[in-house]
Amino acid sequence: MSEKAEFKPIKPLPKNASGQLTYEPFTANGHKYLFIRPGSEIGIKKWGEYEKLKIVVGTGQTFQGIVQAFDEITTTAASDKAFAEIRKEVILSADAYKKGILDMSRDRFNKAFYLSSIFIYRDGDDPYTWSLERAEEYIADWTEERISEQDMFFFASLLIPGYSNVFLKLKEEADRMSEKLSVVTG
Repeated sequence: MSEKAEFKPIKPLPKNASGQLTYEPFTANGHKYLFIRPGSEIGIKKWGEYEKLKIVVGTGQTFQGIVQAFDEITTTAASDKAFAEIRKEVILSADAYKKGILDMSRDRFNKAFYLSSIFIYRDGDDPYTWSLERAEEYIADWTEERISEQDMFFFASLLIPGYSNVFLKLKEEADRMSEKLSVVTG
């Protein structure tokens, strides 16, 4: 009779009662990790890496850029051009953006971990220094400890300017659509 294998559960990052990250230190693979809160200074060395990684995590461009792309598609659809020309431009634009997002999404979580490593550091390490080797050590610890990949991705998303503004606009639009739908459906 074979024994049942035991698996290490996924370890979520500390959150408050409303589900928001508390930024409390956590332990991974025997190491204590600390947060630099979003909006706090990170130092010149980390700033350059942050600028590169926030774009990649945002599916290849900033979230504001994605919204702008859809605004352009909407503008094209509402233009006075001939219907066949509008349809062709909208289809080509939407398809190009979709392919770009899908290509970038393959690497999105991986890059989110690197972005997180700029703002999460091992106790005893210089919080204002970043290197690829150190980031990979951190990610290896987080993987070994089975830190929640969704929590890490959510944390990385908080670091992207415009992320919350874009989603606030999308939520407001969804709420408006829901109101319209409730009027129709009763």
